[in-house]
Amino acid sequence: MRKSSVFMAATAFLALSLAFTPAQAADSNYKMGPYVGGYGGFDWTNADISGGPTAHLNGGDYGAFAGFSVDSLLKNTLGIGLSGAVEGEYGWSGASKTSAFGGGTKIDKDHEWGLSFRPGLTFLSSSDTLGLKPYGIFGYRQGDFKIINGGGSSSKSHPGFDLGIGTEVIAFQNVGVRLDYDHVFYRDGGGIDPDENDLRAGLVYHF
Repeated sequence: MRKSSVFMAATAFLALSLAFTPAQAADSNYKMGPYVGGYGGFDWTNADISGGPTAHLNGGDYGAFAGFSVDSLLKNTLGIGLSGAVEGEYGWSGASKTSAFGGGTKIDKDHEWGLSFRPGLTFLSSSDTLGLKPYGIFGYRQGDFKIINGGGSSSKSHPGFDLGIGTEVIAFQNVGVRLDYDHVFYRDGGGIDPDENDLRAGLVYHF
């Protein structure tokens, strides 16, 4: 009975080892290196006002990003592997809201920057022309919000936690397109407590 258990454990270990044999160096689907890109999308932000109602800020946003990715860390014989990327971004937003509360107070979201880690999977074809990469988004985001009223204006930077999901499709060789959704939990301050939802499409070039 004991020998049988040892044999079964050894067989399972061998099967896993064969399944996740590293890709050969000549396999062009094994990607590791920097990338750059740009995005455009829409921003829905709910900002709770101290002593007042919630302001709903809506508007388009756009920006640029750059990162470093490692794909197919444990690529198996089916072309399925693990991936990961570290990415930085900088963007601008047109989200704003003017309300009757507070004498016509206006809230604008200005610019933002962030840093995120994006773990995921790779589903790669036998050629270098098509691949699918779903991933998660975990990161830090800092957004600048401006409050404008009859007494002047004030700006406040809000740090926050970025959580989301996305998918990239390698459309042709080093060029990919992607779609992201994320939610940012900002810290309150400056009289407002904002939470943000983003839906963005992007174009990526891998070096």
